[in-house]
Order: sequence, then structure tokens, then C-alpha cells
Amino acid sequence: AALRATLRRSLPDHQVPTAFTVVPELPLTPNGKLDRRALPVPAVHRAAGAAAPETPAEILLAGIWAEVLGLPRVGADEDFFDLGGHSLLATQVVAKARKRLTEAGAEPISVMDLFTHRTVRELAAVAARDERERGPRSLLHRLTRAVPAERRRLTLVCVPYGGGSAVVYQPVADALPPDTELWAVSIPGHDLGVTEERLSFDDLAAGIAQEVRDRVEGPLVVYGHCAVGTALAVAVARSLEASGRELEGVYAGAQYPFAKPRSRLLTALGKIASLEPLVGDRTYANWLTGMGVDTSELDEEQVRFVIGNMRRDTKAAEDWFTRAIAEVAAGGPRLRAPLVSLVGDRDPAADFYQERYREWLLLAERSAVAVLDEGGHFFITYRAAEVAEAVTTVHRAVLDGTTTTLPTASPESSWWFHGETGSDVAAPADTGPDTGPGPGPGSVPGAGDGPPAASASDSGPEPAMGRFLLVAGGQLASIIGSALTEFALPIWILLETGSMARYALYAVVAMLPGILVGPLAGALVDRMDRRRVMLLGDVAAGATQAGLLVLLLTGQLRSWEVYVLLGVLSVALTFQRLAYASAVPQLVPKRYLGHANGIVQLAFGTAQFVVPLAAVALMAAIGLRGILVIDVISYATAIGILLAVRFPRTLPWTRRESLVAEIRNGFAHAWRHRGFRSMLLWFAGLNVFLSPLFLLTTPLVLTFDDLGGAARVAVAGGAGALLGGVAMGFWGGPRRHRLRGMLALAGLLALAGAVTGLRPNLWVVALGAFGMSFSLALVNGIYATIVQTKVAQRFHGRVFALNTLIAWSTLPLGHGVVAPLGSAFFGPLMEPGGALAPV
Repeated sequence: AALRATLRRSLPDHQVPTAFTVVPELPLTPNGKLDRRALPVPAVHRAAGAAAPETPAEILLAGIWAEVLGLPRVGADEDFFDLGGHSLLATQVVAKARKRLTEAGAEPISVMDLFTHRTVRELAAVAARDERERGPRSLLHRLTRAVPAERRRLTLVCVPYGGGSAVVYQPVADALPPDTELWAVSIPGHDLGVTEERLSFDDLAAGIAQEVRDRVEGPLVVYGHCAVGTALAVAVARSLEASGRELEGVYAGAQYPFAKPRSRLLTALGKIASLEPLVGDRTYANWLTGMGVDTSELDEEQVRFVIGNMRRDTKAAEDWFTRAIAEVAAGGPRLRAPLVSLVGDRDPAADFYQERYREWLLLAERSAVAVLDEGGHFFITYRAAEVAEAVTTVHRAVLDGTTTTLPTASPESSWWFHGETGSDVAAPADTGPDTGPGPGPGSVPGAGDGPPAASASDSGPEPAMGRFLLVAGGQLASIIGSALTEFALPIWILLETGSMARYALYAVVAMLPGILVGPLAGALVDRMDRRRVMLLGDVAAGATQAGLLVLLLTGQLRSWEVYVLLGVLSVALTFQRLAYASAVPQLVPKRYLGHANGIVQLAFGTAQFVVPLAAVALMAAIGLRGILVIDVISYATAIGILLAVRFPRTLPWTRRESLVAEIRNGFAHAWRHRGFRSMLLWFAGLNVFLSPLFLLTTPLVLTFDDLGGAARVAVAGGAGALLGGVAMGFWGGPRRHRLRGMLALAGLLALAGAVTGLRPNLWVVALGAFGMSFSLALVNGIYATIVQTKVAQRFHGRVFALNTLIAWSTLPLGHGVVAPLGSAFFGPLMEPGGALAPV
């Protein structure tokens, strides 16, 4: 039991061994490797003569325990956790007991009941009490032993993350020093074992605050994890301070404030782009698995229960943060206690922690941030020792002005203190969605890798949604202009020359230089001013479009110079788009970043539908010359906006490691795994023959229809890609046998490709194009799910970078070799009188 308790401090519950077997030495094979077959079967050591369960409730619960733990029998006085139980198995126990106990005339039990009454006999006694004997369920539950007041140095009140229960804090409670108590909040409606009425966010916060006032004495710290946990922690702290109860500190785990823009239009656009109602529970479950939460031992109903709570909690947290920030901006009080962010440096939600912790000045008088090395999102379960150390020391160091004594970033530190900003710094104004917390002159840089706060004289303008929308509008105009040219120019080349080789060469030249320069572009963008890179990229791209226009006007567009200009354009667009994508977090207040990214995605998705139809209409009305003029004007507009708009001096998005390093490390990580190695090679082979299918669809349509038909087929393909993505989000992919599902969908993709070439009919080709795009979106979605659920979250970027390299590296081969050769070889065979004409 002692060994198991020690392991729980550093391992997730489901990874703590059920049994331990001591052997004199490890058996080895003749090659010197571990001989797993020769190892003895581990056996759970149990006390002899365990008392048998007696009452009907004890017999029923003992049977459930044996079923869940995989044991032949369970004694009435054996500890559930000593027998190998953990929080996920506890969830299964209470879910199974819910119906059976009710049928037996007993009351349901909660997960917290099992954690506080760990034997069958004790738990059966709880189930035997009726609701009147139990009284109302408490919101607070003490997970540590009671500490006498004279020895108690600190009390922690901890709020779980969305969908979580109070027991997630048991590892932290076990790791605390003996002079510290931990009380965890049990949120009504979150327990699988009992039916409870859900409380509104405000009622829940008020209830927690009241119980704290009634039951918790002495020095107090409040901790909340993730969205709703942090929002409730801050709300409870505000309520306590308003009633005169002083706090030593408030901790926000893995979360910063996030809110809706005040503009209803922007909020609506962000909501539309998120497609939240269409995202299925399986997609959320895959995300949770990727973030380190194991849901494999829960059935579908239990998963839906947990995720339903998580979705409701996240929305409630965003609504509360929006209201609270507005209240403080209108003159409401800020927290007097220091608000400390505790984040993992490998958590995507912790991006920009070097400056985002200052956003807590919207709600608190001082803030600070501490960072867990190699920490993910749900670190409270497997980094309990570091969490316990941080939450008992950082706030006190901030109050005492002794933060220099805290750990600093070094190879020996498993966590470190990054920085603080204090009450001597004016709070950032929040006059609406167009303002955000900029770096404060009183910020104290810590040992992290973020820049120190800028002084008031050189901090630049504030991040603003209006500033972002202006820049985004200019960039969208230039991207649409380029897309019009990219759609119209190859068709013009094909119609004017009738050469498939030149048409395919256009596709290769428009793509290959950008692929080759990508790693260098990513490294340079990360090291340079994003606005300057965007300007240079737009100027270079606009100049190439102007060059194409000059060649067209002089009748030289068929010459080799056009391919040189296309290569320059490919490189310029690579720099421009990388810089723009990484500049979005720099332009907007980061609490609105999710909405801003949604608006960008919505704009680009809409452009995919508009461009083909617009290009065809413009080709018919003003020709390629007019389209190039529009393209040049769009770049002039984008350049003018960039020259007029100053960028805030806040953190843009930056790679955690260079693209080359990501690919190299991804190769080292994935290539050792035979399954991933086979899957990557399969994708490489697939793309060689898949890319020509998409490339040749437009020439195929033009053999029997006009430009309007080609545009309608392109729109059908775009619709397939969009609906495939929506379907994947709603479905989430198969729960098991994902690889088989991916291969089956690849077969559907092949069938759709065959339909495309079945007969010269616009509806048939459009159906095939739709099917190819739809199937490909599902294939890619399932692959992403496999990576998400099978690879540790901190390695996702590396594995995806390797896959992108392999996938894109084969596209030029498919475009430049397979497409023209395939057309030249099979085309004559399928002409009237050819060998394949009957087919």
C-alpha cells in the first residue's frame, strides 16, 4: 500500500500496478534481453481469512468490486485501492452500483463516497442510510487528514476541471506536507453514481464560498484547474474577499481568462466557425485521450455523461469571464490576493504564458506564473509532487517579495518560477474587444524564455479586434486575388496550349519551391518581425502578379519566364502565409484568440466556395487580364493596410522547435514504431496516385463542358472537403480498429475516383469529385485521431510535421510525372477505337 501510494504521486491512477512481485533477478534470453515469458504471474497479496460480506448491500457491492477489479472474490474489510482500484475503476463501480443498489432498496453511492469509505462494509453502511439520514450533500470534501488548528499552516480549496470530480485532487492531497489540508469541491451533477440537481454557475460559486466560510479556518488558498475550475476558483475568491475573508493566494491551473468579444457579430461568426453543435462526443473523447485523460475503461454512456458536463462547464466559464471582466472594467474590485498561473510548458493551452499571465490583471491586483517542465494539460494527476510544492510556496514568495528563492529554469528543475507583475502596475484597460493587456512596466521577468515587459514608451499599440480585422481583411483580399489567378491561369494555359505537360508543370512549379523553402521560411519567420515579413511577401507576390500581367499584355505569357515568376510567387506566398498565421495571436487580445482563429478559418472556408465560381464569371466577363488586374489591386490594398497599421509588441505564435528539428525528431519517434512506419509509407504511395486524380479533374471536365462546368465541379469538391470535415467532427472516427476504418475509407476514395471517370457527364464527375474530397477528409481525420490517441501530446507536432513532409514530397511526383504520363499513355487507349474504349 505504501509503495502504491508513492507511485500515485508521479503516475496516473490507471498506471499504478495492481500487484507487486519480488524476484531475485530478472530472467534473460540468450541474447541478453528480458525474457518476459519466464517472469512469474503477479499476484495480489491479500490478508488471509478476509471476512465475507454479510448484508445484501455488502454482497452486492462485493460482487461489483470483484467484477470491476477482475478478482474471484472481495472481503468485506479489504481496501478498494489496495486491491488495485483507481479513480476510473471507482467511476465504473458507482455507475454499476447505481441501478443495482436502487433495485435492492438501498441508496446510490457517489465516487466521493467510495474514496472516503474504502471497504465494502463501510460503503454498504453509507448505501443503507436514506436521504434524510445523510442530509444534504456537501460541496466540500476533505481529502487529507484533519490538521489541528495550532499546527495547520495552510488550507487548499480545489475546484476540478470541467466534467471532473473532486477525487482528481487525491494525488495532490497525498503529496502535501503534513501541516496542510486540502478540501476538494464536488460539483453537483458531475457524479455518475448519483442523480443531483445541477446548480447555475453563480449559485454554485456562492454555495462553495458559503461552505468555505462555515467550515474552513485559517490561511486559505483557492485552486482551480482548466476552464470552469479556474472560473469558479476566481469567482469564489471574489465572493470571499467581498465578505471580508482574506486569502493568501489564488491559483489558475492550465488556464487563462477567455471571453467573448463584445461585438455580437464577431461572437456569432466565431460560434458559426466553431461548429460546436456539430462536434460529436467521440471527438471530445479523442481530444481528452490526446491530452492524457484515459477514457478507455468507461462505456459510451459514461463518456457522454462526462463530456456533456465538460461542454456545459466550458460555456458557463466563458460567460462568467466575459461578465467578470466587464464588471471590473466598469469599476468593480479586483482580487487583492495574488493570482498565480500554474501551467505545463507542453500544454497547447499554455501557449504565450510569458505574457498571458498578465491578463489576470483584468481581475486581480497582481499576478505571477510558474511552469512545469514537460507538463501537459491535466498535470494534477501525474505531477502531483511538483503541484503540491508550487501551490504551497509561490503565492507566499510573491507576497513576501522573495520570488528569487524559487526554482529557476534549468536542466535540474522540474518546475520553475517565470515572472510576476504586481499591484504597482496599472491594470490593463478593457474598454471592449479592441483592447487587451499589454506588457506592464512593473513586470518582473523570471527565469523563463519570454521577453521582459516593454516600457511604456516602446510598448506599441494595444492588441485589438479592430486592428486584427483590418489586417485580416487586407490579407484575405490578397489571398482571394491569388486564388483567382491560381484557378484561372492553369486553365488558360491548358486552353491556349492544349498541353497537359505544361498544365502539370504549372502545378509543380506553383507548389515545389514553396515546399522546399518551407523549413527555412518557418525559421526566418520565427526570428523576424511578422509585419515586415508579411510586407515583403505581399510586395514580392504583387510584383510577380504584375509581371504576369505584363507578359500577358505583351503576348509572352507562354514563354519560360512565366514559370520563373510562378516559382517566385510560390516562395513569396509561403513566407506571407506563415507570417500571417503566426501574427494573428499578436494582433488580438489573446482572451479572444479562439474567436479570431475561427473567423480566419470561416473566411478561408467561404473563399474556397466563392473563388471557383467568381473566377469563371470573371474569365467570361473580363478574361485573364482583368483577373490579374484585380489580383494586383488586392495586393496593393493589403500592402497599404500593412503600411498604415502598427503591430502590437506582443508575442506572436512561434514554433516550439524548428521545422527541421520537428521532422527529425518525428522521424526518430515514429519510424521506430512499425505501425506508424507502415502508415507513413502507405500515405506516401497513396499521394503519388491520388494527387493526379484531383489535378486532372478540371481538364477532364473541359473535354466535354465549359468553364462553368469546371467551376461547379470545383465547388462540389470543396463541399465534399467541408462536409467531410464536419462529418468527422460529428462522428469522431471509430472507437476501435481505426486503421481498418481508414483503409475502408481509402477504398471508398478509390471508388469515388472511378466514378469521376465513369462517363462524360457533369453530374457524374461532380459526384465523384465530391466523394473523393469527402473520403479524403475522413481518411485524414482518422489518421489525425490515431496520432492524437496513440502518441503523447508533446510529440504531436513532430509526428504531424513528418507526415506533412512525406505527403507533400510526393505531390510533385504525382503532378509532374504520373499525371502527364498517365494522360499520354491511357488517353489514346480510351479514345474511340482504342483498346480500352469499351471500358
